[in-house]
Amino acid sequence: AKLLLKDYKALYYTTKRHTQQDNRFRIMLPINYELQLDAKEYKEFMQNVIEGLPFEVDESCSHRCKKWLTHPGHYEYTDGEVFDVLPYIPKTSKNEERKKLLDDQQSLDNLERWVLNNTGDGNRNNMLLKYAMILVDGGFALDVVRTKLLDLNDKLPGKLEHSEIDGSIMITVAKRLQKP
Repeated sequence: AKLLLKDYKALYYTTKRHTQQDNRFRIMLPINYELQLDAKEYKEFMQNVIEGLPFEVDESCSHRCKKWLTHPGHYEYTDGEVFDVLPYIPKTSKNEERKKLLDDQQSLDNLERWVLNNTGDGNRNNMLLKYAMILVDGGFALDVVRTKLLDLNDKLPGKLEHSEIDGSIMITVAKRLQKP
């Protein structure tokens, strides 16, 4: 989560059920607008945000009663961009555009969709490296990482040459996999 959201301003903190074996934490993302939503709109808004995140999320975080729960566990703050809520606000044209994009990308999982939608000129190599490192952390073997990486790269506008991926990203992946 921290790797994928590293460009955002955020507060990460562990919950009281957090253990070394089962990492449980919350993420607070400051947003760029103050929203006045009723209970139904808030739930829909949170579902839209959850749907757009590139990792598994505890659905109970969309309950308004849990909005301010805290625990004196481990806290970590990152600085960066403020989260843009406009595409997630129910009944707006930006939300409709986001939903259409999701429909068009149904064959992708949330992580692939996140990488694809956050990749542009100048950051393709970096985003694909992040994707590859997440796959490595997920326990995938070198050949599987390469196949998934090349498949996702082929879906990018202005994709990287396979030789560029093999000559940079895959070397980093192989080195990471060799570390004990």
